[in-house]
Amino acid sequence: LQVNTEDSTLAYGKKVLTPHHLTGMIKLSRDLVRRSMQGAVAEVQYEMARDSGEAMETGYLTGSGANQPLGVFTASIDGISTGRDVGTGSATSITADSLIDAKYALKSQYRNGLLGAVRWLFHRDAIKIVSKLKDSQNNYLWLPGLREGEPDRLLGYPVDESERAPNTFTTGQYVGLLANWNYYEIADALDLEIQVL
Repeated sequence: LQVNTEDSTLAYGKKVLTPHHLTGMIKLSRDLVRRSMQGAVAEVQYEMARDSGEAMETGYLTGSGANQPLGVFTASIDGISTGRDVGTGSATSITADSLIDAKYALKSQYRNGLLGAVRWLFHRDAIKIVSKLKDSQNNYLWLPGLREGEPDRLLGYPVDESERAPNTFTTGQYVGLLANWNYYEIADALDLEIQVL
């Protein structure tokens, strides 16, 4: 009888997710509250949802991980390490070759995952640069989708746009990513709560 040796490469670690409260204050005039309490509550809920959504998106994309989420554009051994970086081909722009390099830097099991899970993410400034790339006959390389309700696709994957994605085009800065979002998780601890003072 042979006893198998332990496979230490399959070890699982654990992460501790500590909730950090996101708070804000909205002031309403007494006159507005008296005239339309239901309208005022709806307005406050809308503004709180918008503000908190923007703050969370900023954290998910560029957060430092210290008392906030670790953003996908923040290089970290606990998130996306610099070992997965792909250069843009230019210190101040993006080249077509670098987009192809980024696509094939993603392993096939991640690249060919569930439909819609693999997506590009750029700031509008980066999308503008990519959309202007031309071949030697001056033809645009990227022809965004024209079908209503369908996202633009780049090298076969949908393109998402965020104002909170980095847009500084200098050496050593991130300007976009291609990710299989099935491998990223967001942990929420508390529901939206309104306290009236």
